Amino acid sequence: MSAYIGVTESQGRGTLHLHALLWLCGAPTSDRLAELLRSDGFRDRIRCFLRNNCRASIDGINTQQDLDAVPSCADVAYSRPPNPSSATYDDEGAALERTVACTKQRHKCSMATCLRATSSGALVCKRRAPWPLAEEDTVAPDGRYTIRRCLPYLNAWNPAITRNLRCNNDLKVLTNGQHTRGVTFYVSMYATKKQGRSYNTCALWATSLVYHFQQSSYLDKLQDQQKSLLFRAVNTMNRQQEIAAPLVMSYLLGYGDTFRSHRYVPLYTAGVYYFVIEKCPGLRK
Repeated sequence: MSAYIGVTESQGRGTLHLHALLWLCGAPTSDRLAELLRSDGFRDRIRCFLRNNCRASIDGINTQQDLDAVPSCADVAYSRPPNPSSATYDDEGAALERTVACTKQRHKCSMATCLRATSSGALVCKRRAPWPLAEEDTVAPDGRYTIRRCLPYLNAWNPAITRNLRCNNDLKVLTNGQHTRGVTFYVSMYATKKQGRSYNTCALWATSLVYHFQQSSYLDKLQDQQKSLLFRAVNTMNRQQEIAAPLVMSYLLGYGDTFRSHRYVPLYTAGVYYFVIEKCPGLRK
């Protein structure tokens, strides 16, 4: 990889998991990628990459009955990965990948997990299951692709992550700007910590700020009153907002909630924007 950034999500039940963007070394720019995808040879390379890194099918398991016949191994996440130095590593790794995929990659829609009601009242899966079936990996000239999938409720996985971390995982290879934009926005939502359903911000503020606008000697000036209002609002959220215990421990241990390969600095675009508009007023149109 040439770069990465990952953001930790704290689910409503308190468990943590990572959403990450990875940049591959030598990957072409978006414009160059769009040009290369018109070539049959380059699309064959993408298909080879998908076969080795993005899977949604298991050899010998082609029906739901085949999948149900595989015994579930609930404690597979607590076992050790195969020893890479073992002479039978390939066979052991393939067997472990099969077990983890059959145990952790199954998807079952329910109201408690993924089903959400639309404006018309219909229930749809927020994970977009069932996923489309495909007999083989395909790549279109516009970058859209499908991976081989025999079962509509078997989630895709990465072999290396599956064999070494032995947990549920998912991935998408970004081959066009539309998908890149969507995944980038999805990951950034967790960096901005959008409001969760486990607490109600408005109710907390209403409780703590109910007496704020009463007359008092130190709030005579409007500016002081507004500063105090903002201070109380922020302090309320810091003090009373629900945060999962695993995330709290992650902060206390110094792990934080973001993992990145590069150091970033603030870019104050407003100043740049007004400078450009001042020098080139015609851009206002």
